[in-house]
Amino acid sequence: YRVVPGLEADQLAAYPSQSPLTVLSNEPSLQAIAVPRATPLPLIQAAFFTQGRLEIDETHTIQTDIPSLLLLRQTEGGFTLSVSDPTQRRREARIQLTGQYTGPNCTYLADQNVTVVTVKLPADEFAGQTVQIDLRAG
Repeated sequence: YRVVPGLEADQLAAYPSQSPLTVLSNEPSLQAIAVPRATPLPLIQAAFFTQGRLEIDETHTIQTDIPSLLLLRQTEGGFTLSVSDPTQRRREARIQLTGQYTGPNCTYLADQNVTVVTVKLPADEFAGQTVQIDLRAG
C-alpha cells in the first residue's frame, strides 16, 4: 500500500499510473522502491529484513549480507550508498553492487563484475546510525 496525503478518492484510482515510484520488491524479507524521476537523479530505497539480493533491472543487482536499510542515489560520477543496521547489533556489512566502483573499502571482483563494499557500522551509542559512502564508476 501507499500513503498518499491530499488525494481525493477519485484521484487515488489513477495514482499508480502517475506515481513516480516503481515497486521493485514487496516481499516479507525485502521491500524496495525506485524513484527514476527523482530530483536530480535516480534513487533506490530498500529495507532488507534478512540478508538478500535485489534485482534493480535486468543487469543491475544489490546484495547485502545482513538485515539493513539501504539507499542508493545516483550521482554524476557514480553513486552515494547509505547503509544502516536497524538491529544496532552488527559492526560490519558487505554490500555487493553490479559493476566496477572505487571508494573506501571497495573490492572489485572482475570475474563476477561486482564491487563488494565493506561498510564499518557505528557501535555503542552511535549504533544504528547511517553510514554514507561515495562510490565512483570505473
